[in-house]
Order: sequence, then C-alpha cells, then structure tokens
Amino acid sequence: MSPKLLRSMTTLGRLGHANTAPGTVGSIASALVLYWPFAVLPGLLDLLLVVAVCAGCAIILILADPQEDESCIVIDETAGVALALYFCHASFTHAFLALFLFRVFDILKPGPIRSLERWQPPWLGIYADDMGAGLVAGLSAMLLMYGARLAGF
Repeated sequence: MSPKLLRSMTTLGRLGHANTAPGTVGSIASALVLYWPFAVLPGLLDLLLVVAVCAGCAIILILADPQEDESCIVIDETAGVALALYFCHASFTHAFLALFLFRVFDILKPGPIRSLERWQPPWLGIYADDMGAGLVAGLSAMLLMYGARLAGF
C-alpha cells in the first residue's frame, strides 16, 4: 500500500485535517457512512471487518511514523463509532445518541478509558481508548434508549 493512500485512509481523505475538532468531524462522517450497516443491519462480522481494517491502517501508519497520536489520524474514531453503532437499533435517535456519547467519552476519557490510552506498545493505546469509548457509548446509549422505552417515551 502506498504511503499516500495509507495517509489518505487514516485521515479519511482530508477530513482529519479539519481546522476545528478533526476527531469530531471524522466521527460524524464515519457515523453517516456506517449508520445503515451498523444501526439497521448490525452484524458482528461487519463490525470485526471494519475494526480490523481501521486497526491495520492505523498500526501501519503509526509504525512507519511513530509520532504521538496525530490529531489528523481519525481512523481510530471510525472504529470506535462502528463499535458504538453496533449496539444501536434502526433508530436515528439511538444512533445520534451513540455518536454523541462516543465523542463525550472519547474527549473526556473517564476512568478506565484513560487507562487504555497508556497500553503498550503506543499504537495499541492510541487505538484502545477509542474502542473503549465506543463500547461504553454503545452500551450507554442502549441502556438509555431502553430506559426511555420503559418510561413510555
């Protein structure tokens, strides 16, 4: 794979170079693309494929250029969003809630999510915190939507 193609994939084209909040821009773009396959037709194989491709691209790039987690590399957010959306049902509200919670957990990195960031080697920590944020966001969104249904909303 050419370095230029790899850089383009890990920055989601030019989205990772957004002047403001590149992680949020990448997360929103990923959610828009992944909404149908993950929120409407969730499949574990689909999730594993997206996560593996994202991880492979990020690992190759980070190993080739082991700088600290560059903000323009947003493919790890794509994997986190995919994991969060995996827990959604065919509801735009549910998907939006999962995306919103993913960004909150990814930015604030509460407790265990922050500890994932320190995993070694560094590429694993860069990737693991987004997967942790995606898992917590997806489960939280699922529980909130279930609670809303029980409450009659």
